[in-house]
Amino acid sequence: MRVRELSIAGVFEFEPQSFGDERGLFTAPFQADVFVSTVGHPLRLGQTNHSVSRRGTIRGVHFADTPPGQAKYIYCPRGSMLDVLTFVNPPAQLDALFATGGAWIGFNGSARIGELAARGVPVALANPKEGSVLNPNQFVIVKNGPNADLAHKFIDFALALEAQHDIAKTMMLGPVNKNVKLEPEIAATVPYGDAVAKLWAIPQDPINEDMSELTLRWTSVVSKK
Repeated sequence: MRVRELSIAGVFEFEPQSFGDERGLFTAPFQADVFVSTVGHPLRLGQTNHSVSRRGTIRGVHFADTPPGQAKYIYCPRGSMLDVLTFVNPPAQLDALFATGGAWIGFNGSARIGELAARGVPVALANPKEGSVLNPNQFVIVKNGPNADLAHKFIDFALALEAQHDIAKTMMLGPVNKNVKLEPEIAATVPYGDAVAKLWAIPQDPINEDMSELTLRWTSVVSKK
């Protein structure tokens, strides 16, 4: 059994040796001793699945909630397959994977993509034809907080034409002032013009209804980091 650790932490490739003769072929795709010595713990089998797919079929996407999470051991007995793993990682590690070729597709905000491209990493911002998810950046004035007049002046400054242009250029955030004119090279990196009409916002009511549960789950995940 040959073992290779991939560029994503905790992901391994196990390649069993095959023995063939006139009768057919024999192989042992899973070997517990090799798995334990490589990963550091045994694989507790909870379920096995078998699927047959036509050429070009895409299956998934499957999401494992944490806790408890889910480990997967995937075996392709015939033909070939491309197994894609998505993961949540600190941005710096994700950037390193892009730069070294360890990742070839992933989710990253427009600002980070711009930073990577400026450093020469071969990445590009892709927007689906159906439209992208609106991720608004907001200024919030605290109720009964001090210096409310200065807070309003700061917001007015941030919404001014010059500030909106510079924010789009340096922070790669789309302008909310409709009168802002962006150069083509800047407009290509942010939601602007016709692209704004295709943005769709995530409904907030369901999130607000489950806010307590979502907060507990988020706290549980973060506390394990």
